[in-house]
Amino acid sequence: MLLRFGQNAAWLLSWNYGAGGSSGALNITRDGGRSWHELPNPCAAEYASDDQLATSDGAHLWLLCAGQPSAGQQLKTLHLSADGGASWSGPTDAPAYGYLHNLVGTSSSRGWLTLDRATLETTADGGKSWQQAIPIDAANPGDGSAGPVRFVDSHRGWVGIGGDVFRTVDGGVHWTRVVVPA
Repeated sequence: MLLRFGQNAAWLLSWNYGAGGSSGALNITRDGGRSWHELPNPCAAEYASDDQLATSDGAHLWLLCAGQPSAGQQLKTLHLSADGGASWSGPTDAPAYGYLHNLVGTSSSRGWLTLDRATLETTADGGKSWQQAIPIDAANPGDGSAGPVRFVDSHRGWVGIGGDVFRTVDGGVHWTRVVVPA
C-alpha cells in the first residue's frame, strides 16, 4: 500500500509471504522517492492480510492491521503515530465485524473506517471506541459494501454504502443520503 502526502512525502507498507511466515516493511520518503528509510512496522504477522494506512497532516498516522476475513468477521488492530511513523502507540482493537474496506484519519483523534458487510464506523478518541456513523439497518440492510469514505477537509466528506451515496458537511455529525441521477 502506498500513501502519499503533499509533494514529497510517501509511505510504503508491504508484506512478504513465504513458507516461513509473513514479514512486513514500512518505508518512508520525504524527498519525492529519491531515497527511502525503513520505519518500525507495528503490525503482527497474523494481521498481514489487509492493512490500511492514513494521515490527515503528514505527521499523525493511522495504521489498521487486519487478519484473515471469515464468516463476516475480521480481527483488526489500530496503531497510531504522532511522529510520521518513527514510533507507534497501540494496539487498540477495531470492530471485529465486517471486512476492512478503507480507513481515513481527519485529525489526530478522529478516524473513519468503512467495512464490507457492515457500515461506516467512526472514532473520536483515537480508536479507543468505535460507533456506527450511519446506522447499518438504514444504510446497508442488504449486507453489501461500505466505502470508500473520502473527505476533502475535516468537515466535508462522502461515502458509498449499499448502492447509495451519503455526504456530510459538518465533520460527520450528520450524514445525508444524496440522490444520484440514474
